[in-house]
Amino acid sequence: MDPTKAHSNDDTAHLSVEAIRLAVNVAQAECICQVHLRVCLLTEAGERAGIQPFLYEP
Repeated sequence: MDPTKAHSNDDTAHLSVEAIRLAVNVAQAECICQVHLRVCLLTEAGERAGIQPFLYEP
């Protein structure tokens, strides 16, 4: 077995896991923004009005 290929395969697997993790994080962020858009708008409006913003935690 060629150690160079094994290292390359490990790197590829690691990059694939990182790409999947990033894609999942982006999808979750987009989902949260769409589902809780009203909460986000209320928070932004409150900040503009000088009201202490709140954080939504399910």
